Amino acid sequence: MLGMRRIAGVTVVVLGVAGCAPRPERASAAAPVGVTTDRSRYELTAGPYGPETRIIATFRAPPDTTAWILHCNGAIAWGLQRMKQGTWQDAWVAMTNQCLSPAIVVRGDSSFVDTLVFTQSAGAVIDAPIGAGAYRVVFYNVLTSFDPARRPFGPELPIERRVSEPIALDE
Repeated sequence: MLGMRRIAGVTVVVLGVAGCAPRPERASAAAPVGVTTDRSRYELTAGPYGPETRIIATFRAPPDTTAWILHCNGAIAWGLQRMKQGTWQDAWVAMTNQCLSPAIVVRGDSSFVDTLVFTQSAGAVIDAPIGAGAYRVVFYNVLTSFDPARRPFGPELPIERRVSEPIALDE
């Protein structure tokens, strides 16, 4: 089921809010694999729906792998994880519509850049409260092969290839 995830016993429709159109880019030979962010610290500021921040995230596919990012009209499935009891756990997941737009193809020599908007009220809070602290960005529905006629559509890229280094949210 596209856009649906089962987290902590709750079915969540994942929604990415894109601040600008996603765009594939060529990656440099020394570019890290996985997700990188434009900064390591983000300030939560007052927004129309509560505290918010914008994170520019870049996903780079492994050099020998083509990745397919599932989305709905450009909105990707992403979230924030927080360290709890020694493991990274989902804390917040963005909400998306449940449509299947043509997958974004990211070859091993390219990257995908998107502006992710974190607004606590525009997502599913899995582990409240969401506020100041250390988190990491995670991309969901990034596949190593894609067949729209099958369910599931393909195997998901391993988690360590779909997450960022820790980032800080400050209030």
